[in-house]
Amino acid sequence: MQTAMPESKRSRRRSLRFRWLPAWSLLLGLLVFGASVIGGNVGGIRLQITDGENGFLVESVDQTAERIVQIIKDPRLRQRLGARAKETVRESYLMSRLVEDWIDVLSVLQQRLPP
Repeated sequence: MQTAMPESKRSRRRSLRFRWLPAWSLLLGLLVFGASVIGGNVGGIRLQITDGENGFLVESVDQTAERIVQIIKDPRLRQRLGARAKETVRESYLMSRLVEDWIDVLSVLQQRLPP
C-alpha cells in the first residue's frame, strides 16, 4: 500500500520542476504574453532580447534595479516593450514561422537534386 506524499514534499517537487526549466523557455513564455522583460546579457537570453527594443539586457544588479524602476515609472515604455515582445515571438518563434523556414530549406535542397 502506498502512502500519500506529505504536502511539503509535493510543493518542493513542483517548485524544483519550475526552477530547472531552461531560461529561454521561461523567457519566451513572458514574451508571448507581452511582458516587459529584463534579462542578463548572457547566452541564449541575448538571442531573444534586443536591448531597448523588446526588453532590456543588463550586466549587474544595479542595472537591473535601474531598469525595473524605469519600466515601473514609464507606462508607455512598458507597453512598447510588451508589444514588441509579442511581435518578436510571432516573427521568430511560432511553429508557423519554423514551418516556413523548413519549407524554404527543403525547396533549396530540392532544386539542388539532379532531375
